[in-house]
Amino acid sequence: MRQLSGQDASFLYLDAPNCDMHGSMVFIYDPSTAPKQPVGFKDIMRHVESRLSVSRVLRQRLAHVPLELDYPYWVDDENFDIEYHVRHMALPKPCDWRQFYILVSRLNAPPLNLRRPPWEMVVIEGLDHLDGLPTGSFALLIKGHHCALDGHSAAELTMGLHDLSTDGSKRVDVTSVPYAPETSPSLLSMLAQAVTNNLGSPLRLLGPAKRALPGMATMVTRLYKRSLTDPGSSPVTRFNRTVSPHRVFALRNYALDDVKRVRRAVPGATVNDAVLSIAAGAVREYLASKDELPEVSLRVLAPINTRTESEFGQGGNRISMFFPDVHTHIANPMKRLAAVYASTRHAKQVADGIGAREMTDITMHSPAAVLMLAAKLFTQIGFKEERTPFFHFGLSNAPGPTMPMYLCGAKLQAWTVMVPLSHGFGLGFAVTSYVDRLSISFTADRKAMPDPEFFEHCIDRSFSVHLDAANEVLRKHPELLQHAGQAPRRAHPGMVAMGRLATNGAAVKIATPNAHKKPARTTKRAAEPAPAPRRSRDANKTQIRR
Repeated sequence: MRQLSGQDASFLYLDAPNCDMHGSMVFIYDPSTAPKQPVGFKDIMRHVESRLSVSRVLRQRLAHVPLELDYPYWVDDENFDIEYHVRHMALPKPCDWRQFYILVSRLNAPPLNLRRPPWEMVVIEGLDHLDGLPTGSFALLIKGHHCALDGHSAAELTMGLHDLSTDGSKRVDVTSVPYAPETSPSLLSMLAQAVTNNLGSPLRLLGPAKRALPGMATMVTRLYKRSLTDPGSSPVTRFNRTVSPHRVFALRNYALDDVKRVRRAVPGATVNDAVLSIAAGAVREYLASKDELPEVSLRVLAPINTRTESEFGQGGNRISMFFPDVHTHIANPMKRLAAVYASTRHAKQVADGIGAREMTDITMHSPAAVLMLAAKLFTQIGFKEERTPFFHFGLSNAPGPTMPMYLCGAKLQAWTVMVPLSHGFGLGFAVTSYVDRLSISFTADRKAMPDPEFFEHCIDRSFSVHLDAANEVLRKHPELLQHAGQAPRRAHPGMVAMGRLATNGAAVKIATPNAHKKPARTTKRAAEPAPAPRRSRDANKTQIRR
């Protein structure tokens, strides 16, 4: 029996009408690689059932303490039914990308039944006529509540559900969680534990608060002075209003080498900096088309993984946040990227000064009643349309597998995430990578973005102008390619999280450099040999190409 941490519970308390705190992972497969044809729904369901041991949350539901005097518990669902959680449907006509995006948005919209394990899976067939996909392709949508999974633990779950070979003989060696039914906690035991936890919370908070408060005071003082001296420094955009219950979603797919060329044009910049600048360019063009582009920079919310190595495989949330400016007021893509690089360095220094891990610990150990009240006040009365936003949109980066992966022998073609939104937060990007491709998807409030097809074109054009500008810089300064190639290689995070790889039954250790350091302090990924400075003619099409 496990109890939710304060951070896990905070996502539960943030649930509100029109903005439930769940997200969806979307996977697209080519079944032609499967040894057994065809790959049927029952095959997928049996496969998922055989992998339930990869995560505790797959079989456990929430048990609430009376009067919410303490955080809820994870307890075994005595009525667990795999057929309730894994469902089946087909894409309706006309079976194009727009119809697929609409279906994904509708499947993501309803709240999860929190009286059962907080996840659902939908197998979507009928992807026969989507440009760039093989005939017979299918998709898998996994919807889960943020109280159970953050981006890192969702990646762990993903690695556990997939194989590294078509026949299933090679797979990531995930720590198995054997199912042993437990009795639910009694009312008396939960109340007794609530008394103990609430009495002990102030003591557990002393250490993290002592380390974090000086940095927090400095940051709050700076923000307060900034708002006083320049009230227009954080404008309200169409994405910073009360959200509707409706969402729009789309996926764009690019060559990872092209994105790396963009970041190499600015010494020191990372792939994440390049993606932030590309996203900022898309937002800039979209707002300018509505005659709503602010004259000052917008700010983005970006999560930081604060897990220690001992916390891999535990599920839940271990994240903090930082808030860099993305300089949407700068038109030149390379100048914007350089400014974004400077902003992310400064924002990370501020986060390190506060203590990202300490901020995580504060939310984990805060008394349940205090945290729940704060969340409810924010969701119900804390947000006002005219309030100055602390950030304007979000971007989450989830590096994915660097090798092909398979589900029932079907090869994974691409994957992405549909992020949760909340009032005042009407646009979020998810950036995922897979082998040699990088995907940028967006989730937005349909009321704020009634024309998502146009925003797709904004992302494509922003990517194109960044790549063209970077190629021009690298043509004039080829020494930047050599400088970028000297960066140390970062171990693949999914493999580090798993700890080892089972290959033909033999466990092979995966190196975890700098494991003793904070997870937020990751080194840069090494640059591969520079490709020719060109871009494919159809790079801007909505295609999942291999």
